[in-house]
Amino acid sequence: MVQDDGPVGLDGVRVKFDDERVVSDAGLMLLAALAARLQIEESAQRFVRLRPKRPGAGSAGRKVMSLIFAMALGSDSIDDCDVLRSGRTRRLLGGWVAAPSTLGTFLRAFTFGHVRQLDRVLAETLTRAWQAGAGPGEGRLVIDVDSFVGEVHRAPGDFPSGKRGDVLTVEFTVMGVPCLGLNGGPAFKHNEAFSFQVATTDQAETDRYWNAIVSNGGQESACGWCKDRWGLSWQITPIVLTEAISDPDPAAAKRAFDAMMQMQKIDIAAIEAARRG
Repeated sequence: MVQDDGPVGLDGVRVKFDDERVVSDAGLMLLAALAARLQIEESAQRFVRLRPKRPGAGSAGRKVMSLIFAMALGSDSIDDCDVLRSGRTRRLLGGWVAAPSTLGTFLRAFTFGHVRQLDRVLAETLTRAWQAGAGPGEGRLVIDVDSFVGEVHRAPGDFPSGKRGDVLTVEFTVMGVPCLGLNGGPAFKHNEAFSFQVATTDQAETDRYWNAIVSNGGQESACGWCKDRWGLSWQITPIVLTEAISDPDPAAAKRAFDAMMQMQKIDIAAIEAARRG
């Protein structure tokens, strides 16, 4: 509402809003429009699959969007998410907004594997953004923000498996997991005591990781394990498998486990069939 009952001119114009959140909501409207175009809620609903019997498992897509909107408005705790239910913000977001307690229950149901499901949502969103004009149409977009090589440290003096100036340690991160590699020389070989686990959301993602490792000089092993060309072990583990072998029904868990023991790369359909019996 604009009042101009004072002197004529911009200096005399006073602006009042009947909703104190109208400015922030205006910015949120842009985010909501972008999210709708990129189908973030639909992707989250499709890929974020918590156990159906766990509290807070339903409406994953809407809850993910509630968290995104709350963070966009400056929330840095679960309680702060109540900002979405203030004024006309709720109406702007379509009427249904999860309460802070609901969002807290939702987040407590997450495991590492479910966090990887959110990575899949991110990948889908980036692909759609690329196709919508952020990149050259159907061109390939590869962004890996949680795997990188950090500091490389060289030996200040000679050591049993090398000499001064050789690489001694390398700090690196794989899928968000910080690691430190030590140059132990040829006397120390990689073994299964250390492995990377990749929690996959479907068969296509399982196949992609497995084939990328095995077809580039790697080696198949058993029960979802394989080795890359440097001898490092990887577990390509569908979330469906993790949930199946921890089923509350001991018989169902055993059937899924027995099926896994016969596999190299995990066959999700076969695991699901074994779990059902």
